[in-house]
Amino acid sequence: MQLSALYDNGQLIFGSSIQLRQNRLPIVVIIPDHEVILASPSPASFTKAFQPVDEQPDANLIQAQKLLGTEYHYVATTKTDQELLAEALTEKYL
Repeated sequence: MQLSALYDNGQLIFGSSIQLRQNRLPIVVIIPDHEVILASPSPASFTKAFQPVDEQPDANLIQAQKLLGTEYHYVATTKTDQELLAEALTEKYL
């Protein structure tokens, strides 16, 4: 499910109609690059950020993210790749 939320000083605030079943759960957050300030990593933050090898993004995933750009948002669908391509080409050229 894709939801919109407001980030407020360390908390994500969802609309009032959204209730989650658990108090803690993993989520994926997409933040525009221009909204991020990168700090130099400390040894403690490096340890927290370490991911096992099987969870690190591979080179193909990184390349795909570069090609798609920061504005791309994945939307789950039941359409095939061929149907999606046909729609994209129709929108672009017709």
